[in-house]
Amino acid sequence: MVNINYRLATKDDLQAITNIHINEFSEYFLTVLGEKLVYKFYESYYENQNILVVAEKNKKVIGFILGTDNSQAREIFFKQNFNKIFWKLFKEFFKGNKILWKGISRRIFFIKEAIFAKILKKNIEASKRETSSYRLLSIAMKSDERGNNVAYNMEEFFCKKLMEKGIKKVGLSVKKDNERAISYYKKCGYAVEKEEEGAIYFIKNI
Repeated sequence: MVNINYRLATKDDLQAITNIHINEFSEYFLTVLGEKLVYKFYESYYENQNILVVAEKNKKVIGFILGTDNSQAREIFFKQNFNKIFWKLFKEFFKGNKILWKGISRRIFFIKEAIFAKILKKNIEASKRETSSYRLLSIAMKSDERGNNVAYNMEEFFCKKLMEKGIKKVGLSVKKDNERAISYYKKCGYAVEKEEEGAIYFIKNI
């Protein structure tokens, strides 16, 4: 019988998390930025005390979930890596990167946020804002490790850690055409909160 371990991530797990993200989210905006910046993205959330859990098989990370209740880590990521992000996006734009062009309209807010954080030297601590519920930002499993309820059990462990912090709700958003993810979230007990063009927002009472 295969033994799967669920635990909070350590800094040593960040490279494995980065690799899983790049391999499983090849069509996503963040992946366009490249391995080093994807690593910096997860490092920023890890270092700002957000909940990052992993599923481990034979001492190797095979999946992860990242959650947060504020925008602080994202703003720090943009501020500290502004020049690298800007030049990467600039080069990919002129290369005609289809993923970048497809996602840019939904990312304008984050790009503006990066510019303001850099140019106006925005106070990151002051911008920390609580939301009505904790947000599940990112979840991924290695494609060859799916099945056997590993992802389901990993989400249960994630919610357990939320409960330990007194968090009673968790929300997320997913693309409307991602039927596999929608089915998974419903299995995990999430209910539709609202729908917008291209996206469905889910909420779960823990």
